[in-house]
Amino acid sequence: MKNLFLSLILSHIVVLSAVAEQKSLPTVAGQLTYLLNETTSQCEVRLNQKIILKLDCEGAYLPAVLGNFRGNFGGVDQLVVFQELPMGNACNGGPLHLIGLRKNQSYLIKPIDFCGGEDPVVKASDSSVTITFPSGPPNRGKGRIPTEKWEFKNAKLIRIR
Repeated sequence: MKNLFLSLILSHIVVLSAVAEQKSLPTVAGQLTYLLNETTSQCEVRLNQKIILKLDCEGAYLPAVLGNFRGNFGGVDQLVVFQELPMGNACNGGPLHLIGLRKNQSYLIKPIDFCGGEDPVVKASDSSVTITFPSGPPNRGKGRIPTEKWEFKNAKLIRIR
């Protein structure tokens, strides 16, 4: 019994040491936790400890929450907007992942590919969330990146410009 207890404690310590960084936030569907596992170089987003999204985070920071909105988004009660954060200077930020949560603990995930330019602007109304990638110069090279606008409404993500 003593050896079993010691094994459990040691295995818990090993698991905790593999997690480099972890954050969480309460949602309508339960606890949403996101973490960077140094052993696997994976970022995981978990809803009530169940992995719902895995990202390759080798050479990246823990994703950032750009927005956390409650409302009626067409059957989705809360929308959390995550952005991947790769290291280096090739991109100003990375892809976005919109996680729509419902009170019954169901969810949906919608990605938006993004690399470079100005920081995204995320705004919410009672029934929708808009994400705008402003026009601007690229991180490398010449020219301008055109404005891009997305809307999450009625549990759907649509590019509107």
